[in-house]
Amino acid sequence: MIDPAVLKRDKQYNRAAIGGYVLAIILTVAVGAVVLPDIGWLERRGTATYWLTMTPAAVWLIALASFSRWAIALLPFVLVGAPVSLAGLALTHLPGDRWTLLLYFIVVGLAAVIGLASLRWLKKSAAGRP
Repeated sequence: MIDPAVLKRDKQYNRAAIGGYVLAIILTVAVGAVVLPDIGWLERRGTATYWLTMTPAAVWLIALASFSRWAIALLPFVLVGAPVSLAGLALTHLPGDRWTLLLYFIVVGLAAVIGLASLRWLKKSAAGRP
């Protein structure tokens, strides 16, 4: 049973949740850029496809902030799946420019570091609970 009152005071869990927030936002922006590649950054927000790609992450993030059981249960999967999904997006949409490719892999590496650190914090949080 997940007790939100305990999780609100658990620093390790909160760090892991913030890592999940960051990864969900990075992945959502990357998916939006892949789905709507030829549209400018500002014009993307005026399309329905952009908002449809944002909806799952927004719902999950709101549920995680309210300590919903299903959102907390999905947190480890997001922490592992987001860097893997970003790597898959980077490999399937390889740019011709070397600097853009370098930027893609820096983002993937950063996401992997955030995911691993957040998984570690989540494990420490679970070990500290009875």
